[in-house]
Amino acid sequence: SIARIERLPSLTELELADCSLSADDVERIASALPRSSLSRLELAKNGLGQEGALALAKNLASCKVDSLGLEENAIPGGRTIDMLSRAYEKRPFSSLRLEGNKVSKAEMAALAQKLKAARTKAGFVMAACPLGCECNGRGDVM
Repeated sequence: SIARIERLPSLTELELADCSLSADDVERIASALPRSSLSRLELAKNGLGQEGALALAKNLASCKVDSLGLEENAIPGGRTIDMLSRAYEKRPFSSLRLEGNKVSKAEMAALAQKLKAARTKAGFVMAACPLGCECNGRGDVM
């Protein structure tokens, strides 16, 4: 089962982009994150929507994921973006990719400012990364 990722201590990267994951699959992955060694999780193009993104957001602060790819998942703005921002404020991570979702440019800009402030507060130095940048996950928010 996919939720057994915590039983694989050497697994640090998991690429599940475009795998037609169900909401239940994402919930199981999310609940296993705090007990896993994953530092990079790619879930682009799975249609996660609000339910999947919220499940992930609930567990991000208590896991080791440092790079999270959520591109093109029909993730809406509002509450979902707020929960991702709160998780980041609790435990900043280096890369959160959200392009191609249902988040307005204004919400993305506000999120980028919140994340930049959280990283600065945590003592991280952050280079500016404009929305839509082509840095392939090396920037702060895309």
